[in-house]
Amino acid sequence: MIKHQCSNANSSGIENHSVQQTIDKFVGKQIIVHKHDREKLKEKIVCWSCSSIRPFTVVEDSGFINIMKEAIILGSKYGGDLNIESVIPTAKTVANNVRHLAEDYRRKLKSTLICQAEARCLNIIPDLWSDKHRKISYIGLTCAFVNTSCQLIVIDLCCGEYDDMDKTGRSVFLDLVHLLETFQDVFKLIQTGDRPTLHMVYVGMNKLKLHLDGKDIDTNGDLILIDDRHEDNFVLKLCSHEFCFLGIDFYRQRIKQLLFLMFHFDKKHLAAALLHPQYRKLSFIDDYKRSETHIYVQQLITELRDCQSGQQQMESIAASSEPLKKKHKTIEEQFIDPEDADNDTFSSDSTSTRNQVDELNIYLKMSIDDKFKAPNPLPFWHHYQNKLPCLAKLARRLYSIPATSADVERQFSAVGVLVNERRASLNPDTVEDVLFVRSIQKALMKNPNLLSDNC
Repeated sequence: MIKHQCSNANSSGIENHSVQQTIDKFVGKQIIVHKHDREKLKEKIVCWSCSSIRPFTVVEDSGFINIMKEAIILGSKYGGDLNIESVIPTAKTVANNVRHLAEDYRRKLKSTLICQAEARCLNIIPDLWSDKHRKISYIGLTCAFVNTSCQLIVIDLCCGEYDDMDKTGRSVFLDLVHLLETFQDVFKLIQTGDRPTLHMVYVGMNKLKLHLDGKDIDTNGDLILIDDRHEDNFVLKLCSHEFCFLGIDFYRQRIKQLLFLMFHFDKKHLAAALLHPQYRKLSFIDDYKRSETHIYVQQLITELRDCQSGQQQMESIAASSEPLKKKHKTIEEQFIDPEDADNDTFSSDSTSTRNQVDELNIYLKMSIDDKFKAPNPLPFWHHYQNKLPCLAKLARRLYSIPATSADVERQFSAVGVLVNERRASLNPDTVEDVLFVRSIQKALMKNPNLLSDNC
């Protein structure tokens, strides 16, 4: 009976059952996580700590550890009783890996910045800020550019310690409510949003001019009286004497003089407005400035075309196997005109030149689709970059220039959150790395291919 097949089956079943009921199942066995998985988790925590500006010591909080334990129990591919302390990096490890991640991002970003600089689309905005806790001065650099996909990219490039001088912010405007609220509205319009802002200088200055001239209108098209801009204008209602209104008019005239004394339209401001489909007629400037802006844009197109032509010639010379220099027997032969390779070269070049310069006239006369009549002009130029190539490249260059230093000032706001009384001992280099990683993370959310694209 022992040799019977059923007996063998039963005995093997008993053996299998005994193998499954080992003591390891009841005692528990510590699982060692692969190095690759630990490094991946470490990077996620570094990114989270920088993006949300959280203290590094948050990883040592008992509540955070309990949450991680529950998450691993429910979703870990390893299963079992995992030693969570062997997976989560310490605060010192997170601090050390900020530098590694920042350097990795800088290395990947280097080719993109070089490409944008060669295309003359890279703009660097500096500013100074002082840490009120440790009295350390910082200099911040924010870069902005428009890539070939017509996307505006803004990155906090660095925020390093600056020893030469200290800078504190001061208010330079008096609280003249009735005159300065429009200034605040214009500032908000220019400094907020993800769209280009250089053309908004044209819009903002004309808005302030109408405001100070008393010719501004509201959303209904009704004229806004300079002395009756608020419903609850109790003071002005009581001041029936003429000197009261003369006093307000005095400040209005002085502000107007100061504004136009301190600020003048740069050619780039008007060129950026010209390249915006909604402002291309430049209706709110005089004919002389409008004509001057057209000439300036045509000059930029010609320079851009000459630069491209020069690069093509250099590439053709480098690819050619013919000798670059030709020996001459006499002095007279040295200055003989070179022979034309093609009799039609002049006519074709002149035609190409005329077509490229005429891009401006084509753009000014073309009808604009309603879908491109929007605050952001970049989708329009992305759509027409093949039909109007020179103007599209010029638009990339101009719209890479921010109208204000608001972006780098936002960087200092983040520094103020990062460096507080409880974390006043942070190294300035660590602060710089955290801000850079945070900025790259925000840019990657908008453009996931930022570090993989050359331009």
